[in-house]
Amino acid sequence: MKKFVALITSVLILVAIAASFAGCVRYIFLDDSYDVPDLMETASIEESSGNAEKLSKWGDWKPEEKTSAYMIARWQTPQTFNTVVIEENGSKVMRFNMQYLDENGQWQEFYRSDKIEKHRLCAFDEVTTTAVKFNITDAKKAPSIKNMEIYNAPPKELENDFRVVAYYRFDGDKPSEIMKGSEEEIKTYAKYFEVITHVIIFGCTAWDTEGNILYDVGNGSAIENEEDFAKELAAFRQILDYRENKTDIKITTTVHNPADYASATADSLVNHGEKIVNNIFDMVQKFDLGGIDIDWEYPANKKEWNVYDDFINDMIDKLETDKTKDLTFSSALSHWGINLDKKTIKRIDYLNYMGYDAFDDDGYQSAFKSTCIDGLAYLNGMGFDMSQVNLGIPYYGRTYEGDWFWANWRDYEVNWFDNVVPDIEYEIDGVKKVNDCYFNSPQMCYDKTAYAINTGVGGVMVFRLACDKLPDDPNCLTMAIGKAVNDRIAH
Repeated sequence: MKKFVALITSVLILVAIAASFAGCVRYIFLDDSYDVPDLMETASIEESSGNAEKLSKWGDWKPEEKTSAYMIARWQTPQTFNTVVIEENGSKVMRFNMQYLDENGQWQEFYRSDKIEKHRLCAFDEVTTTAVKFNITDAKKAPSIKNMEIYNAPPKELENDFRVVAYYRFDGDKPSEIMKGSEEEIKTYAKYFEVITHVIIFGCTAWDTEGNILYDVGNGSAIENEEDFAKELAAFRQILDYRENKTDIKITTTVHNPADYASATADSLVNHGEKIVNNIFDMVQKFDLGGIDIDWEYPANKKEWNVYDDFINDMIDKLETDKTKDLTFSSALSHWGINLDKKTIKRIDYLNYMGYDAFDDDGYQSAFKSTCIDGLAYLNGMGFDMSQVNLGIPYYGRTYEGDWFWANWRDYEVNWFDNVVPDIEYEIDGVKKVNDCYFNSPQMCYDKTAYAINTGVGGVMVFRLACDKLPDDPNCLTMAIGKAVNDRIAH
């Protein structure tokens, strides 16, 4: 998928790099974000351990059971809520769910997910009940829950529009082929873009070592030449005309660097930097694009980061010469090893934070804590304002072993809650394998979007759209993000 190079090396050095910045990160939590009561303050608590003493809070609950442990909060009158924040001591919980007590005295599940760790937001449709039951259904060891808070969170007032950014290739969902479908099929597909606000064309354009623009980037390129790019871009714009809600969509393109190793990129920029900047600018003008995205993965040393600094500033200077349009510059980066100058960071319009292929200790490639908590804290420590950041969400799955295999959400029978699709068959170097793959389910997409909204993150970014189910599917990830935007932002 998106990490073309040095994935294994990246994983190996991740811990060392993160440690080097440990002193400058600031964790971004939700605890003080809601100007509404914590409903746990008025609940009476029961627990499954047999301890008869009623707890006033969930604090430091340590059930003896590794699995099938539960705790119940009760109120004398019905309470309505849509948000739960949980904190765990350590990282023992692997699966949990929540249930409410219905009018017939039966427990009904309303939320299910994996892992809690340091801080976990659970966001969902409003529930009204006199009791909620929290169940730990799987854990590595007997867990310890530090705290739990329950809110009926109101929609948040935002100063700026919330971005939903999608990377889009001209192959898997080829615009010219989509336009050959029925009017109903085109309208269904166009519903993606009633949620998505920014589209980044990916895998189509690059510069070569001499500074020329290429329209065939290799590595399974989505197109073969400039004529293909023009044709598919025109067809894509036709698709947008089929939307019921025709909001403005900013279309940019990723201009890829010329090789799968950093030194060739750095050398091309040193030797042909002005030519590259001018050619990219001319391409933006020719195709009436809204800006560019650069996905250099990654400068290998401080000298190459300095080259990237200079290129970013020169490119932004050039884009700013067009006073008729708001041309934007974005960069795709992960939450480790960033070595840009802080003045350069401030000039970047959007950081497309690649919150995926980020394997935690359990092999989950895009878990809540590793991407939302640790990742955003790292970026904040590097000097990015949260309003610059688009929180990356994968539409594909990875195995726990991190095999060189990416599974598309679109291809499997799935449900709203489960992040794991079991027993996926695939082949690596002629060897057939069967493994579980970790995805971000619609519920996880909803949670991450709600978290981004509430912490001042400027938007979310998805990679990539063709991996998603179609908008008329109840488990479409884009529609889950759109639901969070509608539910959690005051309109």
